[in-house]
Amino acid sequence: MAFLHENILQEFGKRAIAQTVVPNFILDNLKPGFGQRPYQIESFQRYILCHTEDFEGRPKKPFHLLYNMALVASKHIELKTNISIKKFLTQSKKISDARMLDKINNKEITIRTKYTSQIENFIKVLKLPH
Repeated sequence: MAFLHENILQEFGKRAIAQTVVPNFILDNLKPGFGQRPYQIESFQRYILCHTEDFEGRPKKPFHLLYNMALVASKHIELKTNISIKKFLTQSKKISDARMLDKINNKEITIRTKYTSQIENFIKVLKLPH
């Protein structure tokens, strides 16, 4: 049994995948500062083809492709930071912003917690633009 990405490639070819337009509502929601990475764009192009076209080997709905993309992101974090995703999330939840509205000046005030040394290390290892 072939993988889904192989079925899409066989059915449509590289040109059709490359010509598939990724809507702005998807592109605008990618993390700012990272740009649009080629593998991200291609994965969305493949997803759009899979979702909009009918072909042999196409899975039945609902698709679990975006769930799988989240698993890949989690695995990337685990490999880069050498800790479990659960520990990463526990540490990450300690970093938060609080926003308050000063009604006298009608200005929003943001209070941010200091990064822990472990969070600083995550930012460095994951090459985040913070």
